[in-house]
Amino acid sequence: MSFTPSAATTRLLAASTGGNPTLPISAVWNSAGTTFTGIKFNVTDTASAAGSLLMDLQVGGVNRFYVGKDSQFRARASSNQEVNWDGRYFRLTRNTSTFPSFTIAVDSTYAFKIASPGSINWTGGTSDDLSDVSLFRDATNTLAQRRGGNPQTFRVYNTYTDASNYERGRLEWASNTFRIGTQAAGTGTLRDTEIFGASIQFHAGGSYRWFIQSSGNILASSDNSHDIGQAGTFRPRNLFLGSYVQRSEMTAPAAPAANSVRIYAVDNGSGKTQLMALFATGAAQQIAIEP
Repeated sequence: MSFTPSAATTRLLAASTGGNPTLPISAVWNSAGTTFTGIKFNVTDTASAAGSLLMDLQVGGVNRFYVGKDSQFRARASSNQEVNWDGRYFRLTRNTSTFPSFTIAVDSTYAFKIASPGSINWTGGTSDDLSDVSLFRDATNTLAQRRGGNPQTFRVYNTYTDASNYERGRLEWASNTFRIGTQAAGTGTLRDTEIFGASIQFHAGGSYRWFIQSSGNILASSDNSHDIGQAGTFRPRNLFLGSYVQRSEMTAPAAPAANSVRIYAVDNGSGKTQLMALFATGAAQQIAIEP
């Protein structure tokens, strides 16, 4: 099938190089009860190539907008700037990569896909405002929430009525400290925090310090290496035990600060374990000795 333009249409096409529109079309729709159609092109497709197009608008022989017979469409500003629907993916692309920067798929393989270093961004107002929350791909299997030098917060809600009534967990940076915990406001209740694992390790100062065994024992990272509390400051108050206290022999320590005493065990020089109390004056008194 072919289409032969009328003489008037031919004259309009020829005049287009002079700045006139190529195909000026106008209509008046003046009936509220009528459903109008501006342009209708109906194809009876008994045989055609898969790439056949219902519309193909070009500039200099290059596609700028086209619609395929299978409803695929593409609007292209350049080879890497386009809107494209191919029946499976919807793509918004604006980059110098050969891969689309943004893809929505209709199957379950990649329902939503962004090419790195693209990100998902939100603003506090309209879409034209600057982003204030961003998600990035830092590396394989690594999701990042970052925005320059701004500390970030991640929240998971247990309940939410409104911004003044909620229960939530939080991971956040505040005053250069990373914090994990729960929050509540209004009608919400502050909930407990639990940590799970076969064993739990604690690191500080870039080094491994303590761990909790699966049995529940709390152990230092190595033998005789770390203290609980500190002399004269940040001291635990009381120690309540349901069983015994066991300690090993050691070299006699230095005298403690004023108004303090140190309890320790030493060898008495004859192979007997001696339990001692050392006072601030440097005087050591025997509490008990191995029989």
